[in-house]
Amino acid sequence: ATLAPCPYNTQPWKFSITSREIQIHPDLSRHLSVMDPEKRELYISLGCALENLTIAMENQGFNKTLIVDSLSGIKRGLVRVWCDAIEKSDELEGL
Repeated sequence: ATLAPCPYNTQPWKFSITSREIQIHPDLSRHLSVMDPEKRELYISLGCALENLTIAMENQGFNKTLIVDSLSGIKRGLVRVWCDAIEKSDELEGL
C-alpha cells in the first residue's frame, strides 16, 4: 500500500496502525502546492493507497471494514480501516 501510484511519485500519505485499525492520513509535507493547489491529486493518491491496502489485507485473509467518520473526515483525508486484531509484526511488511 505504501507504494501506491501517485502524481510525481510523492507518496503523500501516512499510515497509523493500532491493534484493530489502520488509519490513512495525508502527509501535507509532501503536497506539491504549485502543481496541485486544490489538493485534488493528493486525495486521489490517498484513494490509491487505500485500494492497495484493502487488496493486500484481503489477500492476507484479514476481515476489514472501511470507515470514513464524517464529511469532515473526508475533507481532512482521514480514512480508517477496521480489521481483525493485527500486530505490528512481519505480517504487515507485505502490506
